[in-house]
Amino acid sequence: LSSSRAMSMSAPSAINLEHRMSDANPLNEQMNEDCLPPQLEVNHFDAWQSLSCLTDSTEQSAPVNFDMSNRAKLPRGIDKIRPHLELVDNVPLLVSLFTDCTVSTTREMIHIMQEYGEIVCVMGSSANADNVGIFLQANASFAVQPLFPQVCQKVSVYTETTQEQGPSPVSLSNQLNSLPCTLQDPRSIFLLIME
Repeated sequence: LSSSRAMSMSAPSAINLEHRMSDANPLNEQMNEDCLPPQLEVNHFDAWQSLSCLTDSTEQSAPVNFDMSNRAKLPRGIDKIRPHLELVDNVPLLVSLFTDCTVSTTREMIHIMQEYGEIVCVMGSSANADNVGIFLQANASFAVQPLFPQVCQKVSVYTETTQEQGPSPVSLSNQLNSLPCTLQDPRSIFLLIME
């Protein structure tokens, strides 16, 4: 901890040691002051510059002791993307990953990106039937067959069927869900990662 604090102190305003949660207990205040190394002096004039509570963060409830003033401000919700693109900047188009999404919001985000001239490549699970429409809408799409969790060591997760039996229901579902993906390359990504 002391080495990381020393490394962080090499950048000006990187860590704000002055900003602490206020506590009515004077014993806690004394403990907080005693925990600071004696060689560190806090400059009260520059301390306000690194307060993370001065930035308008989206989900942050507890203050962070790092300077986050240059952090990108992304809009929350698909309904706020278009106004942000028109009035602020194009940062939502530069972010290739977004969270808290449903199938409809994912399709809407792909549509917005394509409206602004982006070529959209999507990678998703071939086991999820909801991905078919997303695969169809994207300019390029990759379906990845997931590895299913091994619940029991004595029973295999997935048993291959013979040629006479035809494809298993899981295999047939994976093939149907990945129809919009034009290329097929049966590579084991898991084995490639292990190499």
